[in-house]
Amino acid sequence: MDLCVIYGEDNKELVSKMVDNFFRKQPRLEEDWRSMVASILSELTAMSDRVTSRDREVLRLGQNARCVGEDSEV
Repeated sequence: MDLCVIYGEDNKELVSKMVDNFFRKQPRLEEDWRSMVASILSELTAMSDRVTSRDREVLRLGQNARCVGEDSEV
């Protein structure tokens, strides 16, 4: 995974070949890889959901504060 992150963008073809060769030589590790990727995606989705929820709450509180401020000015 480190190779992909560090060198993948500038050397996509070479890194892809290296990863393909790795899984050809160690096929039993592919399931571990898939499990790890699924776990990372799940955690990233959960983090995104929490941030989105908090953003909505902040926006809601901000709108309520404006409404309260508008009422007091009348």
